[in-house]
Amino acid sequence: MIDLDATIVAALKADATLVAALGGQRFYNIKAPNAGEFPRLSFFCLANSIGLGADNVEFLADISYQFDIWSLTSWEVTIAQRVEAVLSSLGFVRDNLVRVYEDDTGIYHAVLTATALKKAI
Repeated sequence: MIDLDATIVAALKADATLVAALGGQRFYNIKAPNAGEFPRLSFFCLANSIGLGADNVEFLADISYQFDIWSLTSWEVTIAQRVEAVLSSLGFVRDNLVRVYEDDTGIYHAVLTATALKKAI
């Protein structure tokens, strides 16, 4: 099993356009410490399975991540584009992008999922 959380955070931090669009390094694994901070990005590993293996040895890991973009003003297209660019540089391919408006909270919420096959050994 491969854990890419630290690699993803480092790549997000290195993208100056993304950091500026978020108003700082507002990307968090799983949960933001301040739920009132907008816009922000949260992410987590959605799936991490054996992509290719034999004789009890994993050769490729099939890894999917979900990224949630939270905003009070709009669906943050620039943020979504930058996240996708960062993920692409790490070998990920976007699976899906869904945008919703949450009437009960007044929050614009975009959900981006991406998958990569990574060499395990």
